[in-house]
Amino acid sequence: MTSSTFRVISPIDGSEYLSRSYAGPEEITEKLAKAKVAMAAWRRRPPVAHSGGSKADGSCD
Repeated sequence: MTSSTFRVISPIDGSEYLSRSYAGPEEITEKLAKAKVAMAAWRRRPPVAHSGGSKADGSCD
């Protein structure tokens, strides 16, 4: 039997940490399309922007 949710169990005490729904094919396709658009925009940014704004000399914008 297949469940529509999964549980994350704490290794410390065995309690349920969280429960989440699995994504369906449509949701996965939508999220992948959005990620591809975001990655293309990120890729066009200058290298300093990729590292979170830090410059080689340690200063920030």
